[in-house]
Amino acid sequence: MTVLRTEEHCKAIYTLLCKLPPFDKIKMPTASKIIWVISDRDDVLGEYIPEPHTITISLARQDHFENICKTILHEMVHMLLFIYTREISLRET
Repeated sequence: MTVLRTEEHCKAIYTLLCKLPPFDKIKMPTASKIIWVISDRDDVLGEYIPEPHTITISLARQDHFENICKTILHEMVHMLLFIYTREISLRET
């Protein structure tokens, strides 16, 4: 069994998720434009930092593909909210 524990695995999952609804209708940054951090922190599952786009995935508490996908999706929502908020504020200035 392959263990999903690398930055490349997370990038591949992110790229796949970007092709599925609702993200397939949204211009998300490509995986290569995101800084990916793989950690073993046990106090978080994941974290999104807006500038520059950084997604941290902690594998300390995640041992199943489904959990890693859910965490990446969760961080994608944070990213999307940041992008939309920034776009709206730029239009208003």
